[in-house]
Amino acid sequence: ASIGLSGGVSNNSLLADTFAKMASRMRAKFLIADKSMRGDNAAMIAAAGEFLVREHGAQAYEPFETHASLSLRDTLTA
Repeated sequence: ASIGLSGGVSNNSLLADTFAKMASRMRAKFLIADKSMRGDNAAMIAAAGEFLVREHGAQAYEPFETHASLSLRDTLTA
């Protein structure tokens, strides 16, 4: 078994340490990229959204709502 953490969120050292400890308790391999490879693409996603809105206006997206229902604290202590 293995547990992996990737993307910009993997730069969070507390989260990475928590996942590493969880993997150790589960006797699973912890997979995480080298720090230099853990970029966050939020700026690219925002720029893409800006271009879509400029080109298509309000038709570029559909309105949506989100409702968090899973506590990260509960997930990590399971």
